[in-house]
Amino acid sequence: MAYMRVHTTFGLLPQCLRKAEQSDDPSKQYRELQKLEEALRKRLLDLKAKKGIPPKMQDCLDELRDAIKEALERGVDIEFMIQGYEEMIATPEQHLEQKTLKRPERMVTESRYKKLWDELKEEKRKNAKLNRENNELIIRLKRIEAEHHHEHPL
Repeated sequence: MAYMRVHTTFGLLPQCLRKAEQSDDPSKQYRELQKLEEALRKRLLDLKAKKGIPPKMQDCLDELRDAIKEALERGVDIEFMIQGYEEMIATPEQHLEQKTLKRPERMVTESRYKKLWDELKEEKRKNAKLNRENNELIIRLKRIEAEHHHEHPL
């Protein structure tokens, strides 16, 4: 249930921003957005995760909180909204394809990685062999049980 509340609250954030874009009084929507951010933070904490809110999520929430606070202090009006659009156009965000092209950073040396990869492949091979043997034994057992049941019906 708590997860659904988080999901719902998170879903309301973009709706609130869209309303602000179309509103004659966007500051009202930004105050609502401020309340949603606080509610989302509280609901995330209510999930009682062992490690708390993940650092990336915490950073995003902090950035959102600070941006809303700054906007409300400065005054949210049509000029403010236009300036936001101009900044978005001036600094386009990377496309998803560009973000995914980054190779993940390895935390171990190449030789250790190769050694562990080879060990993993060998263990998978052994596991597959054991699974085949297990399946063959299960089939043999079922045949024996069927024969036994056929020879000695209840």
